[in-house]
Amino acid sequence: MPSAESQLALANAERIHGGRLLIVGFDADVARALSPTTVFHQSWRAYRAASGDDVRFGAWFTAEQPYETALVELPKETERLRMTLSMVGAALIPGGRLVLIGRNDSGIKSAGRHLTEIVGENEVLDFRFHARALSATASREQSRSSLDDWESVFRAEVAGRVVGVHDFPGVFSRGRVDEGTRRLLDVLDVDASACVLDIGCGSGVIGAWLRAGSNVVGSCDVDALAVEAAARTAGSSFASDVYSDVSQTYDVIVTNPPFH
Repeated sequence: MPSAESQLALANAERIHGGRLLIVGFDADVARALSPTTVFHQSWRAYRAASGDDVRFGAWFTAEQPYETALVELPKETERLRMTLSMVGAALIPGGRLVLIGRNDSGIKSAGRHLTEIVGENEVLDFRFHARALSATASREQSRSSLDDWESVFRAEVAGRVVGVHDFPGVFSRGRVDEGTRRLLDVLDVDASACVLDIGCGSGVIGAWLRAGSNVVGSCDVDALAVEAAARTAGSSFASDVYSDVSQTYDVIVTNPPFH
């Protein structure tokens, strides 16, 4: 069954579609109903399940030509919402329209003030299925219109080694080294010649720590922003939904999954 957000998007398909359309998030059913569109995902899992002629994956979307309309699924974390609104706002023509849809219990009502501040004044387009659709007219110039504008960098000492950590909104344990990671690295004993895979790498702290100990390291994550952060922190990374795109063998697999 489609999510509440997708049900509301499908119920308003005719009202949303207009000119060149960019969809950020949402499932394949929404993309098919609003085709032709450009679909952008920061989730590797969603990207692999997507369909359409113009489906893209990455940490940041840059438009070759501006769009008249954008449909955005509400991100879970506030700072990533603000980053997404800036990214999409920069891809719209002046006076273009951004429709933001989210569940009532996920903060869509409070998201309206961020939408107004970053994109333009908004109004409620529809509310059903325990969700709400907000429509804003693009009238704000974007001051943080590139991925680098949203990067943070900090140094941390972890288990006797100092690592420089690059981070982005919504990446697990943003701005700090997670306590579970610290405890894991306090006891991790890996031969320096071992080839190691860090699954669910987040910002790449484990990979950077291992690389400092001369290990050959692979880091992977389902989230494009984590993949980009880990590439900057640990030197390399790739997108994978757990083992979906792991193409080589490793001596050791390490993970600190964010279940806690």
